[in-house]
Amino acid sequence: MDGRRHVVLVGLMGSGKTSIGSRLAARLGLRYVDNDETLWHRTGRTARQLAACDGIDRVHAEEAAALLDALARPDPSVIGAAASVVESARVREALGEHIVVWLDRDVALLAAKLRRKEHRPYPERDPLELLREQRARRAPLYREVADVVVDPGERSKDDVAALIATEIARLVQ
Repeated sequence: MDGRRHVVLVGLMGSGKTSIGSRLAARLGLRYVDNDETLWHRTGRTARQLAACDGIDRVHAEEAAALLDALARPDPSVIGAAASVVESARVREALGEHIVVWLDRDVALLAAKLRRKEHRPYPERDPLELLREQRARRAPLYREVADVVVDPGERSKDDVAALIATEIARLVQ
């Protein structure tokens, strides 16, 4: 593992960044940094609460700032980035110095998962329609920044973390 770089997981909401990221961090012997926790510490609110009070643009700005702060830390970590951060040119530029893994999961699977969640910032939207729109807009950007692309499919979270660790080892050899 390259000791100077962070590993950043990107992908749509619900793609497994937190659950896979924490397992990957344990496997690599690194600390895991979760965007939802970082957002809470920065603002005292969840993404949904922040969106309700200040609007979704504020959420996206705070998420981008949180990721840039995490990337500036000297000790390498595995970071689960918010889905929106890839839309920031500044973030995309900063990601170029780190190892980026895109969790490219099927939107129908993600929509089913998101229908069961309470803390997401778009409770009034149909998850499948929303995710299709977001994927159309963000997939080219995820592809642009990604060093590794993984479709978790039906694999276990541990198997996906192991696969990513293997791909990272190939990159840094």
